[in-house]
Amino acid sequence: QLQHKSRVGESMAERASRKFVDSHFHVWDTQNHGLTGHPPYLSKTFPVYLAQDYLNDVNTIQFASDAPEFVGGVFVEALSDSPALEAKWVVNNFSEHRNALKGIVAYADFSESTESIEKLLAEYAQINSTNNGIIKGIRQILNHHSNKSLTWPKVREANYFENPTWKKNFALLEKYSMSFDLQCNPEQLQDAAQFFKQFPNIPVVINHMGCITLSDDVNKYLSDAEEGEKRDVAKAQYIKIWEDGMAKMAELSHVYVKMSMYPFIHPQWHDKSHSVYGDVERLVKKTFELFGSKRCMFASNYPTDKEPPKGTPLCVIYQQFDRWSLEFLKTQEEREDLFYRSASKFYRIQ
Repeated sequence: QLQHKSRVGESMAERASRKFVDSHFHVWDTQNHGLTGHPPYLSKTFPVYLAQDYLNDVNTIQFASDAPEFVGGVFVEALSDSPALEAKWVVNNFSEHRNALKGIVAYADFSESTESIEKLLAEYAQINSTNNGIIKGIRQILNHHSNKSLTWPKVREANYFENPTWKKNFALLEKYSMSFDLQCNPEQLQDAAQFFKQFPNIPVVINHMGCITLSDDVNKYLSDAEEGEKRDVAKAQYIKIWEDGMAKMAELSHVYVKMSMYPFIHPQWHDKSHSVYGDVERLVKKTFELFGSKRCMFASNYPTDKEPPKGTPLCVIYQQFDRWSLEFLKTQEEREDLFYRSASKFYRIQ
């Protein structure tokens, strides 16, 4: 007997079993700095974005006829000036939606003294003791570029991996059974691979697929680009830098990758009529080839990826990845890895 197909190659039973964990989202309140530590530059469009706002956006996926079951999401630090305060605020902000918050990735600056980092990690452990181990890991944004305008906030060193204090403090993550969220530029990935190779017991996940961009001014990301170099040449060079770095990272079995922040790659990343669509599709396919479905996880990066003028509706982001999962992943099990199992394993979500 034939079964009704809700998507190509998918039975109703398979559809009913599909689940969705959002491995990377933010909430913030820039209008209550004393309570959250969130700086005003986070968002001009959404100065306040709370748990209910996030869940409203998630519901735009739920309204689709082939919507998966939303299991919950992982909050990732939002550049707070008071990281422990931020973690406590996030827990409180989700007090009426506790099942939706499956984890917190908190902040630490490992270039600070070991004494201060030990104190901060101990404070996180205390929060965990009363909240079922909600804090899963640490993120410190490392995106540094010789062009200062391309260096992210709070990044004060060109190569933290060469800082012995940073290395000593990073090693503490194993003691506290925490993971690390890596956000860096493509040209930093090879150094990152050399560093993380020394710490096989600390799980690492690359944020936003290595932060590659194919924007119209991509040549500015190449430090040695010639004046007026053609965009297509610069784009090809940058993709090669990204691919070589991602390949090195993929050699490490404890390294995963988040599929997210596509408006940063290009505002028209999902527009099939735009020339960049094929480039983005090849980047996605290459990432699947390098890491396999068991180390790839889907993420919304909301509300950052909602921010106009480059933002994309969350339902569109999900639907595009749903299509790519059908195109590039061979089995239903692999698609479940992408949307549910990989994130659940990495962040120890029950």
